[in-house]
Amino acid sequence: MAEPIRMTYEEFHPYSFTDGAGEPQGVSIDIMRRIADAAGYEVLFQPTQNPAGMLEELRSGAADVTSLLALTPERLAAGLATEKLGAFELRAFVRGHGSVANLGDLTGTTVGVVRGSFAVSGARLIPFARLVEFDTTDDLILPLLTVRLTAWCRRITVFCGACGWPKLKTRLWRWSRPW
Repeated sequence: MAEPIRMTYEEFHPYSFTDGAGEPQGVSIDIMRRIADAAGYEVLFQPTQNPAGMLEELRSGAADVTSLLALTPERLAAGLATEKLGAFELRAFVRGHGSVANLGDLTGTTVGVVRGSFAVSGARLIPFARLVEFDTTDDLILPLLTVRLTAWCRRITVFCGACGWPKLKTRLWRWSRPW
C-alpha cells in the first residue's frame, strides 16, 4: 500500500472541523476522502490552529495537502492550487455602539485577525490600521468586547462550485453585547 496522504486542516465549520468524537468532518474533509478513496490512498488528517499553521506544515513537509484556502500570492508560492471552488468575503465585526459605518471609518484603528488567514490580506487594505494577530477566532471576541480592538475581520465563505471568482466583497457587521 502507498504512503498515506497527510492533510492539514483548521477548525472552519462547515468546511473542516473536528466533531465531538474527535473525528475530522466537513466539506474539505469529505472532498479529500473521496479523492483519496478513488485513487486508492489512505488519508491522515492533522488539525492545526489556523491557516498559518497549515502553510507551515505544508512547507516543512509534515503535510502533503491543506484543506480549502483562499488564494493569496503567499499561498500560491507555498504549493499548487486546485481550480477555484468558491469565493470568500471579508467581513468586519465591530461593537454595536461604535461610530463605524463603513471600512473607511476603520482608518487608523486596531483590527484583530486570525494569524495566517485570508482576513490578514483584506485587513491590510484598511488605511493605517494596526493589525493584531490571534491564534483563533474565539481569541478575538473578548478584546473586541473590552475595547482593546475596534473591529475584527473574518473571512466568510460563499461556496459556489466552479462558478468563477467574484470580486472581494466587504461587509460590516455590528456586534452588540447581549446585556
